[in-house]
Amino acid sequence: RTFLFSLTQSASDQEEVVPSVSQRCVNELLQSFGLGEVLLRCSLSPEDALMTFQRSFSKTQRLRCSRVFENQRQEPAQPSSLPVKLEICSGNGDWVIAQAKAEQGRANWIALELRHDRV
Repeated sequence: RTFLFSLTQSASDQEEVVPSVSQRCVNELLQSFGLGEVLLRCSLSPEDALMTFQRSFSKTQRLRCSRVFENQRQEPAQPSSLPVKLEICSGNGDWVIAQAKAEQGRANWIALELRHDRV
């Protein structure tokens, strides 16, 4: 799963209503990572993506890893019992993708890149 959004706010953001982290994620992914094409292929809307992101963040805008990795195929959805591993400064993600594939079914991975110019 991919989340990309800027953590910085401009001076104008402080005067305006700032979108939620969920809305910012959807907006950034629509603009930069081709989320629109993925949604189109899956017959989903940006609103569907927003609802998924909203489930992944708490009311205080903190990422809930248990919701990100929950098993949607089970009714009701079950949180993953696998450990979550974090790769910081993941660059283009090649290494972390290889690790996630190698540990599929044994761990969930989150990649964090702090510099957008490296993605």
